Amino acid sequence: MRARSTELAQVFSAPCLEIRYSDKYLFNPLSIRLLTEVVAAFSDYDTNVKVQTLAAKTGGGARTGPWLHRDWADLVTRTAVMEQSLVEVVPKVQVSQVQSAPHRRRLEFRTPRGSGTIFFDQGMGSWRVTDEHHDHASSISEQVTSLKRPFSVLNGLDGTFLAVRLD
Repeated sequence: MRARSTELAQVFSAPCLEIRYSDKYLFNPLSIRLLTEVVAAFSDYDTNVKVQTLAAKTGGGARTGPWLHRDWADLVTRTAVMEQSLVEVVPKVQVSQVQSAPHRRRLEFRTPRGSGTIFFDQGMGSWRVTDEHHDHASSISEQVTSLKRPFSVLNGLDGTFLAVRLD
């Protein structure tokens, strides 16, 4: 994105001070891995990162199974894996769980040279993997390590759209 926008490149030519990400659909290991990659791409070591997501899945229930794209049955484990994965990228992480959240997914950022918001049409949910195994019952550290392994990710059939607003 920075290569296509001189304005965005200017904002990110200084260290990122804060990232805030809101997404009510962070329920599976794949979404946590993708979120971690996005945070790593935009953050610096001293960036304050705040993530807001739902405390419980509403409607439909969890889609569990032994795959990377399947939900954790235990959301305490989900939150612990998310926090640990993010802390390994940037140490100042705060994950808050709320009872309700807006449908929109957004990443707000602030640097000394400006701030803005990236709006994700599908959040971390547009991307897919093919039958990548994940042991949702293993220890937190084993799951975090497992999420670091390489695997191929494809964008979903409908893709995802994003928009950037600079303040």
